[in-house]
Amino acid sequence: MDALNSHAIGAINGKDRNSSDRRFGGGLMGDIVNLRTVRKRARRQRDDDAAAAQRLRYGVAKAERSLSQAQEDQKRRKLDQHRLQSGEAK
Repeated sequence: MDALNSHAIGAINGKDRNSSDRRFGGGLMGDIVNLRTVRKRARRQRDDDAAAAQRLRYGVAKAERSLSQAQEDQKRRKLDQHRLQSGEAK
């Protein structure tokens, strides 16, 4: 069994995987795949793509939001400190 790779649902001939096989009309044979795994992989990729699109559309990282908020608060406090109160006109 040195040329065969064992899998959950069968075996794949690793030596000449894409060679012609006389038993099946001489055509090329494809790889045996676990469809559940392929579907899961496709769903994960689709979900990752959708999440990336949502992040671009709506998202700003929490650290960036908090930094921006802190900078705005600091600017507002500095401006308020230099504001003239009523009765302090020149």
